[in-house]
Amino acid sequence: MFGAEENCRAKLHQIRWPNGFVCSQCNCSHFYTVTTKNLYQCTNCKHQTSLISGTIFESSKLPLTIWFLAIYFITQSKDGVYALHLRRLLGISVNGAFRMKQKIQHVMKSADDRLQLENLVELDDVYWGGKKKRKTWPRSSRKNTFSCRSLP
Repeated sequence: MFGAEENCRAKLHQIRWPNGFVCSQCNCSHFYTVTTKNLYQCTNCKHQTSLISGTIFESSKLPLTIWFLAIYFITQSKDGVYALHLRRLLGISVNGAFRMKQKIQHVMKSADDRLQLENLVELDDVYWGGKKKRKTWPRSSRKNTFSCRSLP
């Protein structure tokens, strides 16, 4: 997907500051980088900030490539991803995978809470598959999927 840490940092920079870096203290757009600490320092007020400060990545020691992969796996899975499975996919501890999953889901939920569908809304449920023959467990292997969209 992004491959290298620098590609992830470039994408995060583009998302965080789409029109270029702007100091959060004085709104100045002139800065220089403190490369030893991966910081941006405003030339006007000397305020230092990090690319990951104020984000879910802030207190993590894991590289952005692992975070971006976790975001990909969590958002692309139809049935969700267990922390154990995430641990295997990413090669991290179970506790790390669990905390990472919680942070990503929290951000996804807060983003969903800000969205509001307007006008007419169409809701549909789809039935896929059926009962497997000669199986007693699980009792029903039906999978119901709901899809929702706002109509123009």
